[in-house]
Amino acid sequence: MDENSLNEKSGLVFQQVLSRTTIVNIPKPPVVTPVGNGVLLDIEGTYYILSAGHLMNITDFPNLMIPGVNNSMTLCNGKLITSHQNYGDKSQIDIAVFEFTNRQNKHLIGRYNFISPSDIGIEHRTVETSSYIIGGYPLNNIIKALGQPMFTAEPLQVVTATVRNRTYKKFGFNPETHILVKLYGRIKPFLSSRKTRLKKLTGISGSGLWYVPNWRDIDANGVPKHLLVGILTDNFIDQGFVAAVRIDFATEMMIHNLEINAKESQQTNFGLHLKQVYSMEIP
Repeated sequence: MDENSLNEKSGLVFQQVLSRTTIVNIPKPPVVTPVGNGVLLDIEGTYYILSAGHLMNITDFPNLMIPGVNNSMTLCNGKLITSHQNYGDKSQIDIAVFEFTNRQNKHLIGRYNFISPSDIGIEHRTVETSSYIIGGYPLNNIIKALGQPMFTAEPLQVVTATVRNRTYKKFGFNPETHILVKLYGRIKPFLSSRKTRLKKLTGISGSGLWYVPNWRDIDANGVPKHLLVGILTDNFIDQGFVAAVRIDFATEMMIHNLEINAKESQQTNFGLHLKQVYSMEIP
């Protein structure tokens, strides 16, 4: 595929990815402090956020907010299942699933699009020659409005690939639990012919890692099929990569803790790798 075609098709993917990504915040009146990202999911009219456990932890949960309709902020009222009790917990499986109460729907509909279960790829086998998408809002690309709980956010949009298998062992990652993809200090931005130096990324955690099986497999709108296969958690940009927890852990949380009827993943041993799961509900 030529570069122009890749730019066009990846641009369509980015539009969809970013419309399904939110920014998680903690209030500090009269402003809010963004802490990371999350991916929005719709299962038969019930809405969820899939994010990193250290962002959506039990201690901070009562104050967590996301942007809503009409330039408002809405609290995350509902049920949280997370790997982290506190922000600084050391669980390497860093994942959270949040289920909104139905009364929060009016704050979401019209602001966001949502992925569906068919957009999630469990039991993903990484292929070094395949394409992956990173799309989210790094905190150092967010500009706050003075004295108001609003901000503008410049997205990070990267087409990348997996690292070599030896990188997992070198940095202590298990390919059964994580997916590592390349991200360097210098990248070529979308629709640009020149590379630019990235600012030190902060707050990209909680963004989705998306897999594009085949750029020629497109829907009626010309958008290539892309699947959510992980949630970004760790930034190793100085070593040339970022790490994502496999999305299988989020789907297992939904099956075991939110009673979602779905096929269990055979890729990961949920009980072996994630020994402690915390939950809290705010009606």
